Amino acid sequence: MVSIVPAKDGATVKELKDLLVYAAEVQPSPPRIDPSQARARVAEALLVDPAGGITRMQYVGLPENEAVSTLIAGRSLGLDGRASRNGHGPLSVTFAAPRYAVARAESDDWAPAWLRDGWNALWARGQRITRLLDRRAP
Repeated sequence: MVSIVPAKDGATVKELKDLLVYAAEVQPSPPRIDPSQARARVAEALLVDPAGGITRMQYVGLPENEAVSTLIAGRSLGLDGRASRNGHGPLSVTFAAPRYAVARAESDDWAPAWLRDGWNALWARGQRITRLLDRRAP
């Protein structure tokens, strides 16, 4: 524990006040974002939303170290991923939507209940009108 005892002339108090003003003015630099983490987060944001309809995403032409770190970052977020290379040269990393996102997209919960009820009612009326028109047709 540090204790500061102000001098009788107030010099220490003035220096402390200057230090507090300086500390308030200094803004910390923004955190450095790892490009591999950024790629994985973009893929996650696009792949886990079933309304977007995106089931696979591929990053092409990555150097080996970036491809590996992107693949690891994506897998840590729960994405299915694999790396591939055509012949020799840069790698491609492909992410697929997690199984739970694909299952959610294929389920009946594609829309809120009120919208599904409205659509079902509209569909039933359309079927009824079609039957009535078929009866009147000669």
